Amino acid sequence: MHKENQKGLARIHYKSKVFSCYKVQFVQLQSAQFVQLQSAQFVQLQSPHTLQLQSAQLVQLQNPHTLQLQSAQFVQLQSAQFVQLQSPHTVQLQSAQLVQLQNPHTLQLQSAQFVQLQSAQFVQLQSPHTVQLQSAQFVLLQSPHTVQLQSAQLVLLQSPLTVLLQSAQFVLLQSPHTVLLQSAQFALQQSAQFVKLQSAQFVQLQSAQFVQLQSPHTVLLQSAQFVQLQSPHTVLLQSAQFVQLQSPHTVQLQSAQFVQLQSPHTV
Repeated sequence: MHKENQKGLARIHYKSKVFSCYKVQFVQLQSAQFVQLQSAQFVQLQSPHTLQLQSAQLVQLQNPHTLQLQSAQFVQLQSAQFVQLQSPHTVQLQSAQLVQLQNPHTLQLQSAQFVQLQSAQFVQLQSPHTVQLQSAQFVLLQSPHTVQLQSAQLVLLQSPLTVLLQSAQFVLLQSPHTVLLQSAQFALQQSAQFVKLQSAQFVQLQSAQFVQLQSPHTVLLQSAQFVQLQSPHTVLLQSAQFVQLQSPHTVQLQSAQFVQLQSPHTV
């Protein structure tokens, strides 16, 4: 192995290959199959499929379907503190800004495949259908079983049809036809069977504290305005707002909250 160092740029010649690492203290390459680091303190490749950064940034690949830095094959990290891939479909980020997994069963951040996070502290994929965000601002799931949250602290996807937000905003999707918002501003379900807030497709709420869908035909607002749909054609307001039924399938609230039912089975 031959090493060069010019103005902080380390060039390592290993088995007729050249590896350039900027600001690197210690580098040990046992195999250079899928690693490109633009900045690191300690890099140790323990196997052809394993990368471990032992500095303030820690990255460990534990299986063949794992991480590639500054490439687009599996994961792209623009800034991260700790990253551990526990299985081919599992990623745990203890502090990261951008992560992109291009495996068909996994998480893709800053893209439109599965999840888009514009800012996150903790991301954990527990299964191909599970995402746990312990701190996030923007989450966009663009698959048929997905949710878009414009403000959230904790997001836990327990299944393709289930989302749990454990922060001041709480969202629980209990089934394809059920959404429970214990405190949320915006929730978007892009599937035809789900609920879309801030859109005219299913339900449009301009201001709400509590929204609970108890069944495909039932909506309960637990704030100062209470709305409960007891059947596809029936609306009950438990506060002193105004309700106008424009047709058997439509409800309009003329207060600060607006709700429009566009079909018998949609809220």
